[in-house]
Amino acid sequence: GDWELYRMDSDGSNVKRLTFNPNADDWHPYSHPFQCKVFYESGTVGHEDIYIMDCDGENIKKVSENNRRKRIPAISIDAKLIAFMGYEGNNRNIFIMDNNGENIQKLTDNPENCGHPDISPDNAYITYEGLVNGQNEIFIMNIDGSNKIQLTDIPGHDWDPVFMYQISQ
Repeated sequence: GDWELYRMDSDGSNVKRLTFNPNADDWHPYSHPFQCKVFYESGTVGHEDIYIMDCDGENIKKVSENNRRKRIPAISIDAKLIAFMGYEGNNRNIFIMDNNGENIQKLTDNPENCGHPDISPDNAYITYEGLVNGQNEIFIMNIDGSNKIQLTDIPGHDWDPVFMYQISQ
């Protein structure tokens, strides 16, 4: 298929297509909570990279080069860091890089696979899912990859952890 990104108002009105890429799938968007920026992955299976665009679909820019599959981006509150799921062979791990694609650092080393990172609002932690005994569990670690703690241990799969932002009015 041809996956594309769209945006709409919270009531479902004003639907607008943001990407027009017939040769690749565009998915896993991450909308920055305070900047009009959307980070997302684009590519064909096995050849995904991370892109950024304005929230109106303009100014699309490739952030990463395809020397490693980069998927499912999460952005720090200051928009300076991108956490992502990267592949090494068939293993998925969590990586972090600068918002220009430089200074890539591997944060996990799990032969059982890790994915779906999210960065805390204070830029101190990353939460992610990791496979333990055949089931996905939720973990948290410091943003530098230290102090990994498993948060869940219940039957069934635990997926896609996210931090919540508190917005005062």
